[in-house]
Amino acid sequence: MAYKPYRINQGMKNTVVRRNDGSVKLFGFRSGISYKMVLAFLYYAIMLITFVTSIVNEITYFSFEEVDIILFISKYIFIGLAVFSPAIFLSDFKYVEGLPLFKKKQLSSSIIGMVIVIAFSYFMWSVDIYAMSKTYKKSRDAYEKRIQRELKEKYQSTPEVKETTEKQ
Repeated sequence: MAYKPYRINQGMKNTVVRRNDGSVKLFGFRSGISYKMVLAFLYYAIMLITFVTSIVNEITYFSFEEVDIILFISKYIFIGLAVFSPAIFLSDFKYVEGLPLFKKKQLSSSIIGMVIVIAFSYFMWSVDIYAMSKTYKKSRDAYEKRIQRELKEKYQSTPEVKETTEKQ
């Protein structure tokens, strides 16, 4: 039997009563249905790993000036807001009740709210990237060229590619 953080009120049909017993409130884990929990866990885990490795790689391979550090932090705050917005805005935490598009718990208003949050986050992290210093942009471009060169060398060194290039 699956863990259910909700119980049905026996007196009235189709009425859901929220439990205040410390039940799980995180989006994807609220209903206790196993396939939803597995998908939510995979999403959160993959996004967290991607988020952390992105930060580590950027710190490792890019050059920063003082102003870039502030923009770097701001950029990753907005990327985190976009990536983890289901957990932030669709979960059953008390602050969600004060947010205009999310307090109704309706699909249409939640979708509109998520689109607005993700679009705003994308705009803000694009502004952060645009405002980075020339040092950061040069190191980013050099890193991208190095990765492209390594991929091209790796791709051209495979036997299938050598055979097709020799035939042409």
